[in-house]
Amino acid sequence: MGKFYLLIFLPADNKKFAIIASKKVGKAVKRNYEKRVMRLLIKEFLDFIPSLHFLLICLQNREGSFQDKKEDLKNIFYKLKKRIEI
Repeated sequence: MGKFYLLIFLPADNKKFAIIASKKVGKAVKRNYEKRVMRLLIKEFLDFIPSLHFLLICLQNREGSFQDKKEDLKNIFYKLKKRIEI
């Protein structure tokens, strides 16, 4: 769990993502923006991510820059990778 996102995962043979932004995030325009940002960030970290099924949840209406969100997701995936290797 990070400042902007919550990541839930299950073991799998391939990488699959589900992205959720509930109405608590904001109206449709804000939710769609957050989902686009999450998709873009996932593409950037795709090589770094192990083969699992992921559920990425955008937390309630939290304001932050794109760089803050990128750093948050990077830290989440880094913690996940350390946890998987153990």
